[in-house]
Amino acid sequence: MDDDFLDGIKRFTPSIDAYKSAMKSPDELNNSSYCQAIFDDIKSGEDHYLNHLESQYQAVISQLDLDTYSGLIGRGSSIGFGNKTKNVLDVLHEMLSYGLYPPPELLLCISDCYTAYLNAEGKVNLEELLTRVKPRKGKGNYAKRGAIKLNYEYFEEVFNISVGASYPDGTVIYENQTQAAEDYLRSIGRDDTDPESFLRAWRAWRGRGNK
Repeated sequence: MDDDFLDGIKRFTPSIDAYKSAMKSPDELNNSSYCQAIFDDIKSGEDHYLNHLESQYQAVISQLDLDTYSGLIGRGSSIGFGNKTKNVLDVLHEMLSYGLYPPPELLLCISDCYTAYLNAEGKVNLEELLTRVKPRKGKGNYAKRGAIKLNYEYFEEVFNISVGASYPDGTVIYENQTQAAEDYLRSIGRDDTDPESFLRAWRAWRGRGNK
């Protein structure tokens, strides 16, 4: 890393430097392996800048009930990249949704992705770099595809699962998928959408391996 950072203080980040020197593409900054490289340098305690970030993080973590959050707090490659489709923004969003302060290696991953984007001078797409997903013609960008996925999963987990099920009094909740689709579309303000058209699109989505 740059020697003149922090008023000329010498940086000591061998793991980060080795990782970056072996990179073939900037998007390799957006994964658990790079988080681990950063964490390895944090653990060494040899870099003033990383020590400063780590001391602030530890001050925050010390205020938590670790028994409650023990299963949610990870470091390095264990901070939340268990699902290979996850990116640094997914992990950040997930941690914040649990009320957890993100560790410095995750924040540095995001910062370095943004720096790589700026250094590329327009040759790198920021959305692709941060989400690790390339826009596909006819499929929309990451946000649109994510919204479609969430909508279909919500339908499956809340409405479709109740087809054929009954209330305690024996009344059937939904006789068929069409009724479930009608209720789902009504719940999200899409009453004008044909339920059969929605179901065809949902089945096609599932048929592409999205389950």
